[in-house]
Amino acid sequence: MSHDKALIFDLGNVVFKISFDYAFQYWAKATNANIQQIRDNYKFDEYYDRFEKSQITPNEFKDHLMEKLKIKLEGDAFEQGWNSIYDEIIPGASELLGTLKKSYRLIALTNTNAVHYPTWATKYAKTLEIFERVFSSHLMKHRKPEPAAYQFVLDYLQMPPAQTWFFDDHPPNIVAAEKMGINAVLVTSFEKMLDDMKQQGIT
Repeated sequence: MSHDKALIFDLGNVVFKISFDYAFQYWAKATNANIQQIRDNYKFDEYYDRFEKSQITPNEFKDHLMEKLKIKLEGDAFEQGWNSIYDEIIPGASELLGTLKKSYRLIALTNTNAVHYPTWATKYAKTLEIFERVFSSHLMKHRKPEPAAYQFVLDYLQMPPAQTWFFDDHPPNIVAAEKMGINAVLVTSFEKMLDDMKQQGIT
């Protein structure tokens, strides 16, 4: 490929909208639980990190989750609720990626897990096809902000970090990318991301 620069994008709330509150709502309804109790008890903890690196199974994560949330999820209620977090593609994102692909190598780097992956990979398949490659934490066995996650992508690209830009909505992931020498942009909105791209000379 002739493009000598790469743009690396997070997916959730950068390319498509996600909200864990949809899962909390689903589980509260399925178990007749108080939704605020579920919100208060839910934590992105060590089990969540390990799940996103395929270090524990979906059932192990589910059991831990039910213990923390103090609910009993029967049948496929865990999976249905867990996969309900995915909303629409952010307006303008697909068109932007299509334009950028003409001048840059486009890569996606996302933290995810074995239950979420089939859902979003199918739901957003048309947009995801724009990317040269999609790197998922549960397949790499590394997750942002671990340096190994970024190095995995850099090794694939075979280009210096200074020739890459990374877009993500979580500050710790931005800080970690910058420490790797990658040009990193914190995404707070689609419109702000467009402005930041212009300031970086990305068109």
